[in-house]
Amino acid sequence: MSTYNGAAYLKEQIDSLLSQTGITLDIFVRDDGSTDDTYDLLMEFEKKYHCINVKKGSNIGYKKSFLQLITSTPDSYDYYCFADQDDVWDKYKICAAIKEMQKTHSESYVSALEYVDSNLNHIRKRDYPDRDITLNSVFCRMRYAGCTLVFSKKIFEECKKVINDNKFTFDIPHDQYVLSICLATHNKIFLDHNTYIKYRRTGNNITAGGKTILDRVRYELNNIIHDSHLDDFAKYLTKSDNIRDSYLMLCEKYKENLIKKLQLIKRTFPSTGNFLLGFEASLKILLGTF
Repeated sequence: MSTYNGAAYLKEQIDSLLSQTGITLDIFVRDDGSTDDTYDLLMEFEKKYHCINVKKGSNIGYKKSFLQLITSTPDSYDYYCFADQDDVWDKYKICAAIKEMQKTHSESYVSALEYVDSNLNHIRKRDYPDRDITLNSVFCRMRYAGCTLVFSKKIFEECKKVINDNKFTFDIPHDQYVLSICLATHNKIFLDHNTYIKYRRTGNNITAGGKTILDRVRYELNNIIHDSHLDDFAKYLTKSDNIRDSYLMLCEKYKENLIKKLQLIKRTFPSTGNFLLGFEASLKILLGTF
């Protein structure tokens, strides 16, 4: 868990994590330079519960904060997952995910989730009907909520290796890292249409889903002009002996000429499952910021 000025809802989330049934868990938290009472609350939790481990850091943003957590967390666990600071988890959330992974021989898991307001009142269910999780779709936009993600030790170790090798070079969210590496290494991801998490949307969330319309427009425009360096990420992945993927090879070389850009658009656009996201991905490809 990465925290930042989350004191208002942190206790509810910590309590829901501690209430998980059927598993034994440890919680690793990195505070990303909070200026409210978040860090003090975390220290109280750490003193009270031996399974909570807290690290104080400077403000580097949620992407790098989560990546630092991956590199600093021990590789002695069977499964790993990400947690936001302001949600509330059903007590069967992790256990249900592990059962599905074991049953389907999957190395990663994502699920639907329930949008709620600040008082946990239902807003809507966010699901992904008729969606296939492919490398193409994950590269063009991370649409699956990272807080629903559970992944195996095998994927965790591979992600840690990639992050350490590249010193945080790729500007990719932690959850996109995990799913991309899982798919690139030909491992299976299970998509659960059930929901085990109340995903609190307060208007102050770090991710785009909790922002105003104007903020969301600014976010999308910035996303278009900001270089995600997915070509560099693809180039790194294709160096691996066990990765031979035509989409990665095309992504790696798309900046070379217009023909390759158009080829990448043709492979990417249908994978988004959304016209606007497809249009945005196409712009990024044409601008060379994909």
